[in-house]
Amino acid sequence: MINEILDNKMSDIRSSGKNVKLESTTMTSVKDLPSWCFIKSRAMLKGDNKPFVVSVLNSSTETPSKGWKCVLFQTNINDKGQLWQLVDGHLLSQLYGSFVLDIDSDNNNGTDLIINSQIPSNNERQTWKLGSNGEIMNNQTKMFIGVKGSNSAPIDPSNNAQLVCESTTSVDNVCFQWDLEPSFPLNSILTQTTEPFPNYTDEKLKAYIYISNNLIKGIDDIRSQYTNSNYSFNSFSNELVNMKYPDSISKDSFDEIKTQLQSEFEQVDSIINLFNNYQQFHIGLFADNSARLNQIVSIIQFDDKTTSVAGSILSIISNILKLVLTFLPQPAGNFGNVMMGAISVSSAASTPNKVNVDPFKVELSKLWDSLSSNFEAILFNMGTMESMILKDWGKMKAVYQLLSTSLAWTPTMTSQLISTGATAYGISLLQMLLPEKYQIYCWNQNFDAKYGFAPGYPAPIPSDIPEYCTWTDENGDVLFIASTSDLRVHPIKEVMDMVWKDNVVVKKDFYRSRNGWSFPTSLVNRITRWLIPNVTNNTSIPMKYTIGDFKGDSKTTYQLDLPTFSTSYPLDVSHNNNGHNYHFTITITNALDNSKIASLVIIVSAVGGSFSKGQLGDHSVTKGYLIGDPIFNTSVRDSTSTCNIIVNIDYNDTN
Repeated sequence: MINEILDNKMSDIRSSGKNVKLESTTMTSVKDLPSWCFIKSRAMLKGDNKPFVVSVLNSSTETPSKGWKCVLFQTNINDKGQLWQLVDGHLLSQLYGSFVLDIDSDNNNGTDLIINSQIPSNNERQTWKLGSNGEIMNNQTKMFIGVKGSNSAPIDPSNNAQLVCESTTSVDNVCFQWDLEPSFPLNSILTQTTEPFPNYTDEKLKAYIYISNNLIKGIDDIRSQYTNSNYSFNSFSNELVNMKYPDSISKDSFDEIKTQLQSEFEQVDSIINLFNNYQQFHIGLFADNSARLNQIVSIIQFDDKTTSVAGSILSIISNILKLVLTFLPQPAGNFGNVMMGAISVSSAASTPNKVNVDPFKVELSKLWDSLSSNFEAILFNMGTMESMILKDWGKMKAVYQLLSTSLAWTPTMTSQLISTGATAYGISLLQMLLPEKYQIYCWNQNFDAKYGFAPGYPAPIPSDIPEYCTWTDENGDVLFIASTSDLRVHPIKEVMDMVWKDNVVVKKDFYRSRNGWSFPTSLVNRITRWLIPNVTNNTSIPMKYTIGDFKGDSKTTYQLDLPTFSTSYPLDVSHNNNGHNYHFTITITNALDNSKIASLVIIVSAVGGSFSKGQLGDHSVTKGYLIGDPIFNTSVRDSTSTCNIIVNIDYNDTN
């Protein structure tokens, strides 16, 4: 059923009646949604089309920390140090730690670029302004990002060339010119002032009507058919070449209209091809009538189809774009410009075709219904966007000018994008489904020494964890994935093979719940009355949170940093109340200005005598943020109970 709906959707949008006077449409606003991008240099090596981008030195092989240098480097698969997000003037790195682009005031006369922790104030040294000629200016120094040694004249780019913030002697120095890819030009085009098509009178109007009637019998206004998919405007352009002017119309008037329409037909045909390419990608990826979802559900072996599953359309689209940026850097920016344009329009659309970019929670049996309705809405609004462009001369010209650059979509791109997109879509489904059945368990090597328990009291690591289900971090902590009800029951190899396929998923992200993964994490020990609260920051805003106000113990407080797109949890929640029934309060704040984001009371109760489980008590959330239903998992033998609280931006509650 959905295949038929999707196949017909674009043609439904394009169809229009005869002799309809076109009315241009302009969106009053388009929702700007967060997205990762490359900062691509306009400097290229001769004979080498692989772009150079702003990168963090050695970030693909080591774990960077604040103060690490920023360098020029060609795009490198799975290097998070090459992806950035523009947030309130800051250039936020995808690397763990809430790092932003900054200037090293202590080295090279204070011009070297580094990553640094975001300063908790309005510090202009860490904010940047994008110029119209590709320049990126620092708001404090008024200098520009460039390649070291090139301020007087461009030099050949090279890997690991130091990036600086300096002045340049030429505004056209390619070593000081950059492009964000994707750059989302459709957002501004769709909101630009309407520009009508050229209007004609007298002989020119006669020529226009004559040509229209000769191309389509009974049609006096050929432009009214630009959104009609029944016609080939490339064929019309060929017909115009040999069309003779009538005696009743001057040759000059006829030739002027003919030349204008040939130009318009070329633009219409090219724009329709762009949207057809997206349609083919969209249908090729999403119109599987739930086959991919059903396959993953079957492999994970869900027994209860009433299980609640949390999901997000925005996360799916972001994963697709991130993976395309990683594996297909050449067409990625252009693809992202089209796809994110569709999402921006869809999230700003009016019902019933609005896409809800906020997280949702549904029963597993209804997950496909939620996904497919949003996929349909995206495609519908893509058609609406195409129609808006084809009805407006200004928008048509603006889009056409970009078809050879930032909106270029070559014939070979579609199959590559579908293949890479399918991998990302599968990962998104795993991110939704796995936390409903499994959680991460953490065995901390210092736990017994810290608490001074007698030998044998701390729970041992299970001896038979499959290799594909475990990872040891740089501190010696052992993390593994297992059932929420038994730490000795693990996902089957077929499930984990999907996770680790093509090395797309970074193990540290998976086991530490970062960049889209959000498992509850339980500690391996025998204090089963403990509940370990996990908080996931699914935003570009650095946060922190405190755990305190324990029943019977008002003095014990824990404070944790909560970097962007990551999860934090304490390695203990010991307090003076030794019972199984207690409560505590979690307070989440913005790390930059200390404003409160949310406050939640967690109530912990005894289960089965020696175990515990939490539930959500009184809570409040600041306008502009969302906290869905937290996951609460009961403690099991040799491990603590746990919960996971996920903080998201409420995009329906922001401008």
